[in-house]
Amino acid sequence: MPGSPLEEAGDLAKPKSKEKKTKSGSQIRKKRKVRAEMVKKETDRAIFVSAKGFHFEVHFRFTDNEPHILLSQIAQKTAQKVYIQRSGKVADCKQITCDENQVLCFGKDPENKQSFSSKEKKEMPALQTTGIDFGTFWQLQDVLDVRYIYSNNIHAMLNTYGVEAARETIIREINNVFKSYGISVNIRHLTLIADFMTHAGGYRPLNRFGGIVESISPFNKMTFETASKFHC
Repeated sequence: MPGSPLEEAGDLAKPKSKEKKTKSGSQIRKKRKVRAEMVKKETDRAIFVSAKGFHFEVHFRFTDNEPHILLSQIAQKTAQKVYIQRSGKVADCKQITCDENQVLCFGKDPENKQSFSSKEKKEMPALQTTGIDFGTFWQLQDVLDVRYIYSNNIHAMLNTYGVEAARETIIREINNVFKSYGISVNIRHLTLIADFMTHAGGYRPLNRFGGIVESISPFNKMTFETASKFHC
């Protein structure tokens, strides 16, 4: 019936629901506005960022009303979330064991070489990188054993440690290639190849652009894919 108490109660309830919706909507907009201001405030804190080698410098701006903040905790939390993709000439770095073929380890005293079993080598950690930067690794001598740095980059070993190190690297790398296929090669053959490539004090390739070019024998040159030059 019109004018009944139920209808009057219903009419009074409608405006209240609108007020609640309006109030909730204003609160959401207010929260969004505060959140946006907070994000903008955080981005405006850093006013200067500089990185040089292993040293990082960041300047922050704070107001007088803010409490004291321990930057060491912020730096530690940030360091755990940051992944370094590349550092100079080193593009990748992972932890392996000394059981790998390209890892050199002869004990604490390199002059008195020790032999370790495969089980012992698997428990000894090592680092493997993509790329080489000897200067950077030498600066980490308090953390890494830099006496056993090795690279399959012949030019890098030649320019850093000399021609004898480059010669040993050639022998080791050729031997590892054949070993991966289960082929054993006499060490005399490998030393002969390494001596030919490094006897002049540098690193010459073993192909038709290396010492074969200087050969006076046409049959010797023909063996390196240059037979068409001698066709009559």
